[in-house]
Amino acid sequence: MPWITVQLLAGRTVEQKKELVAALTRETSRVCGCGTDAVQIVIEDVQKDNWGIGGILASEKFPGPPSPYGSGDPRFKTQT
Repeated sequence: MPWITVQLLAGRTVEQKKELVAALTRETSRVCGCGTDAVQIVIEDVQKDNWGIGGILASEKFPGPPSPYGSGDPRFKTQT
């Protein structure tokens, strides 16, 4: 029985979470050869103040609300 835990910065909509759960369930079932009823997924919303990236809090690195663009957001560019 596959159990999947997904940690995301808080702020995703219920619709985004539904889509993520459906996609993860479908693909996990396909790859693992189990029924979709066997796949369990937990989504943990993590506040930006509780997530560190590159030595600073996510709330400092990404001020403001979450972007609807996800990782395609220009705020996620790698800093050199």
